[in-house]
Amino acid sequence: MLLIGAIVGLIPSPVYLAGTLPDRYVTYNWTAAFTTGVLLVCDAWFDVMTAAPSDRLFSILIAVLGSSRWRRLIIGALRILRLTATRLWLLSPHTPLWQVPLLP
Repeated sequence: MLLIGAIVGLIPSPVYLAGTLPDRYVTYNWTAAFTTGVLLVCDAWFDVMTAAPSDRLFSILIAVLGSSRWRRLIIGALRILRLTATRLWLLSPHTPLWQVPLLP
């Protein structure tokens, strides 16, 4: 029950961000990629933790082999955010980094 509550608790924030940010923001791509990556990590953890002792090695193997998918999604989303922040900081270089908006 706790796991189901945690998964349900993860859903509102990306939905809220995708729905409330202005259209000129490119939110759907990085929001969906990051959320999908996090949910794939949760799925791998759940598969390993609930596997029977005889199936645990197979579950770990599948989680490790499938890790490239979630890693690519999460790293890709973070790269998009970093690239956008760097580009905006280069456009007005004297702006402190904490005041640079994440998206244009």
